[in-house]
Order: sequence, then C-alpha cells, then structure tokens
Amino acid sequence: MNLKPTAIALGLALALIAGCGGTRAEFWGRAVPDDVTRAGIGDILADPLEYNGKVVVTEGTVTGECAEGCTFWLEDATGRIYVTTTEGRFAIPPLAGRKLRVFGHVTTRDGTPTIIALGATRAN
Repeated sequence: MNLKPTAIALGLALALIAGCGGTRAEFWGRAVPDDVTRAGIGDILADPLEYNGKVVVTEGTVTGECAEGCTFWLEDATGRIYVTTTEGRFAIPPLAGRKLRVFGHVTTRDGTPTIIALGATRAN
C-alpha cells in the first residue's frame, strides 16, 4: 500500500488548518465587499446628509467599545464615528487600539452620523 499520497494530503490539510504561519483574515458579520464606496470618517462627519442612507466602507482605530462588542467608536486623524453592529447581527471581540475596516449604512441619529455596520474586518 502506497502511503505517500495520503501523507501528502494530510500534510496539506494540516498546513491549511494551521494557516502556514501566515496571517488569517478576520471578519465579523458579512465580508467587506471591494465594490462599495469608500469614505473617510472626516468626509462623513463633514457632510452627513451626503452619506445618509448610503452604504460605505471606512476604516480607523477602535477607541472604545461596549463589553458585548455590539457598539464601538472608530477614529482616524479626521474624527471619530459611532458604529453599531446590532442590525448586522454580529459583535466584534475586544479590539480597542486596533485598526478596523467597517462597511454599513450611514444614518443620522439625533443629528449625529452613525454607521449601522453590516460587516467588519481587521485593517492593515
């Protein structure tokens, strides 16, 4: 019996499971699509009516989050914006201080723009 093909297949499967030592893409909710309009946090804050109701992708650093991971603040050099994940039905793990890319609907709540996130992934 030739065990070589079995050993090769097992080795490949273990390498895939282990990730070959590389980084693994992490995302929560829906995967962030490539074809969604990109908008900086400052752009959204400067003209919330322009973005109201639109689906956008933005990124920044998580600067505060609830213990359950369903709401957080996303901040970059241009400002910070409140993000909620409850309508996307997902939560993020503790990521304070880490960069995150978020996509979702922009809405204005109490005069302040908010992102209703549909998905999120770690940003480089």
